Amino acid sequence: MPEYNFLMAVNVKAIGLKKAKKRKHVRFPSDVGAQAYILTDNDNKKLKIPLPALVVEESFKGCSLVALKNSIFYEGAQFKVKVGRLDVMSAEVRWVKSFDGKICFMGLVYFD
Repeated sequence: MPEYNFLMAVNVKAIGLKKAKKRKHVRFPSDVGAQAYILTDNDNKKLKIPLPALVVEESFKGCSLVALKNSIFYEGAQFKVKVGRLDVMSAEVRWVKSFDGKICFMGLVYFD
């Protein structure tokens, strides 16, 4: 439980207490090494090779991922994604932050 309190403190510090209180669903850290795969592009065409990503946080209605930067990752983009052990779902990108020219951090909301 101390790990969870530490992660909550880091999360509150990162996004601000006001925003953390506004969230509808609790965020929790994913399993170590949990992976996600983006299966379709924004036009719902199946990708030849699924794009891998690492799951950072999960919640009832979405997750945050870290992935190599790609042109299909932008706010409002919609695609099919498989996150961890969950079934394939439709998701929309709510926000994207770029760390350097190669890596991005993004938040997804599920709508299936």
